Amino acid sequence: MFKCACGEVLATRKDLRVHIAMATENWPVNRCTTEHYDKLDPWDRAFLRWLEVKHIYDGVRPTPVIIESPYRGNIEENTMYLFQCVRDSIGRGEAPFASHHMYTIALDNGLLRERALGIKCGFAWLEMAHLQVFYTDLGWSPGMIEAWEAGEKLNKPWAVRGLQGPGQPPKHRERRPLQHVDP
Repeated sequence: MFKCACGEVLATRKDLRVHIAMATENWPVNRCTTEHYDKLDPWDRAFLRWLEVKHIYDGVRPTPVIIESPYRGNIEENTMYLFQCVRDSIGRGEAPFASHHMYTIALDNGLLRERALGIKCGFAWLEMAHLQVFYTDLGWSPGMIEAWEAGEKLNKPWAVRGLQGPGQPPKHRERRPLQHVDP
């Protein structure tokens, strides 16, 4: 049993989440707030993140995009940068996918064969995405250039972005015209 601060008793934690979510949508229970969530619980954290951005999706289907950013080198810094890029993309009403993060979790990026398999899987998702987005605050990595070339073969629309200012167009852009540099 879970008890909300408003006094309501609920059978499961999921019921409590729904109860608070409904309260934040101006339902009759208006004493419940997101402060009642357990910020250490991963499900609650995910739900809170959804509450932060859900207004973007009200009545709008998010656009599937592929996120390209550096991975190799300082993996910890690059991963934190990627998380910021994903949040930026979600904030623009997009549904981002970053294969260079997902597949490096499941596969050993240090093994050439597994890295090649991860790249191949990522390129399969590229075919389905509506847009290929390059975040370039940390520059263009060889993997990003390889992804750009794969997108070129598919004639995939693309954009260059930066979190701290306009993105840096690639030096090799004469092969495929730049659609736009997002602010």
